[in-house]
Amino acid sequence: MSLNYLRACPIGCDRPLLITEIEMPEGQLLRCGGILVIGTANTASWTFMAMKSRWEYFHIDKHGGHVSFFNPDSMKILARKGGFVIDKIKTRSVSFFERDACHPVIYRTFKIISELIEAPSRWLGKGHDMLVFMRKGETSR
Repeated sequence: MSLNYLRACPIGCDRPLLITEIEMPEGQLLRCGGILVIGTANTASWTFMAMKSRWEYFHIDKHGGHVSFFNPDSMKILARKGGFVIDKIKTRSVSFFERDACHPVIYRTFKIISELIEAPSRWLGKGHDMLVFMRKGETSR
């Protein structure tokens, strides 16, 4: 089994590490029922839809340059192919402008709007930060 481009943060590390490849030809990383938590950007977010190419996850200096992008549906496919079952997907945060990218009045106005639609974005899975909780299935290797 191979999992490409996943972020992981071992206990005690200061920041997430980018795992480019995990090969498990003879062993297992997780036992049956083990939990894998992945944090990534959400391309189904309202932020992505509004900001398009200005979306912060496209910028190498802010997030290290993501290689792959995901949304809840693509995470479900990735989980199924890897022998995992999705337990929960949480999203949070909506943003329309970067602080330094526009006039302060415009930024503050849209910051207030972002705060007002934060809860609905969580309920509808439209926040731009996504946490995916996967459980290793019984039939996976």
